[in-house]
Amino acid sequence: MYDAKFDGELPTETLVEKEKEYKDKLLEIGEGIDNVESSKNDFLEKGKQILELCKRLYDLYLAITPEMKAQLLRILASNLVFDGVTVRATYNKPFDILLDLRDRTIKLLG
Repeated sequence: MYDAKFDGELPTETLVEKEKEYKDKLLEIGEGIDNVESSKNDFLEKGKQILELCKRLYDLYLAITPEMKAQLLRILASNLVFDGVTVRATYNKPFDILLDLRDRTIKLLG
């Protein structure tokens, strides 16, 4: 574009408009990068909180009322099925990932 401008093939107004367009796009990209960085930090913090909750979950479960236990189970899992012997569940996100990690750890150790 600069070559075309200096060769007289491009009006100055067009060059100014394109420069503004590119600067706006750079600002938009910069904001996007900032949002990703912020989200990444937020994601890590939430991950730490979930792991901390999982560490304390059993003791917490024993200490709360039956109503709160039911609420906690709804947060952790859905589709609870009791076949007369065992209870099976579909774990909700992000707890399903932790179960998947447990299975991988067992395979590594086994």
